[in-house]
Parts: sequence; C-alpha cells; structure tokens
Amino acid sequence: MSDNTTFNFEKESRVKSTKRNLIFFIAVTLASGWIGVLVDSVLTEQPEGDSLGMGVWLILPFLTAIVLRIISKDKKDIGLKPNIRQNGKWYMVSIATFPVVTIIVVGIGGFLGFVDFSDLKSSDFISLALFSMLMNLIKNIFAVVCNI
Repeated sequence: MSDNTTFNFEKESRVKSTKRNLIFFIAVTLASGWIGVLVDSVLTEQPEGDSLGMGVWLILPFLTAIVLRIISKDKKDIGLKPNIRQNGKWYMVSIATFPVVTIIVVGIGGFLGFVDFSDLKSSDFISLALFSMLMNLIKNIFAVVCNI
C-alpha cells in the first residue's frame, strides 16, 4: 500500500469518526432537555426555578463533549487558542450580536406595547445589560472550549 492510500484511508476514517461524534453529540444535546423534564417529573419536590432537571439539561452537553474528546483522544485543538488576529472580525460579530438582537427585540416589544419603558432608569438598564453580557460570555467560553 502506498503512503498516499494510507493517508486517504486515515483521512476518511477521521471524517467518519467526526461525523459519528457530531451526530452523537447532537442527539445527546437534544435529548438532554427531555431527560431534564423526566428528572423533574420524577422529583416533584424541588425549589422553584432551579431544578435538577434544568441542571441536567445545562450540563449534559458539556459532559458529552468532554467524554467525546477523551474517547477520540483529540487533544491537539480544544479551542483554548483564540487566534484573535485571524478571527478578529468574527469575535466582534459575536460580541455585537447579543446587544443588537436584544435592542431589536425589546424595541419591537416597546413599539407593539408589550414593554413599558416609563419606569426604566438608564443605570438599571446598563447594569442589567452588562451583567447579562457577562453571563453570556462565561456560558460561551464553555461552549467554545467544548466545541467538537
């Protein structure tokens, strides 16, 4: 067997493995919400708002990504190198998307009369927006680190 044939076989095997892992990750991620609902229906006496089922829904995709990384022994690129110089415009788009979408949705809500801005203080709005962006940044760091 020539080196080129061996390389093509390894590449095809890697592609199949990646597709299999992606399909598995998608299936677990979609099922995690329903698993969380099942956990909440079995454990009825839980605190209001933060339930064990919600925790399952939030953490199961993260754990699945870690397990897939360990099983596939794919540790060379786990997303810890941000490569800001080459991907700077995409970082700016990702940073700007959340506030722009929020402004559009809240503006439409105000225009249609679903949102009342009469008691809104600008300082409250800015602190809420910054806190929300910070929480989304933390969540997205986990999403990038666990990227398959």
